[in-house]
Amino acid sequence: ASVLSNALFALGYKGMVNMKPMEITYQETSNSVMASLLIRDVRDPTAAANPKTPLKNPLCLFTDNAWHGGCWRTGWKFCSLGAPATLGYVSQAFFVSFYLLFYNIYQAQG
Repeated sequence: ASVLSNALFALGYKGMVNMKPMEITYQETSNSVMASLLIRDVRDPTAAANPKTPLKNPLCLFTDNAWHGGCWRTGWKFCSLGAPATLGYVSQAFFVSFYLLFYNIYQAQG
């Protein structure tokens, strides 16, 4: 089952376009990137995943090959992006479009 089967996740994903530089990628893209990173971890002797590679901190494993989709470059904390993205999409998709529809009907009638 996909996370998008949850209605709130689906609305939040649709609203992420308003949270620059966040980028929601397709599953095929994510699969390709993760497979490439796994191959690099296995074959590259200088990769952070290699036990012989010295690390300043064990958490450097997460920063060496990180593919974050923009969440480390945004002004939001990752756990606080969902609600504003969902509200932004709902307000834009439902309220603004209905307002514009009724406004255009009113203007057309003179």
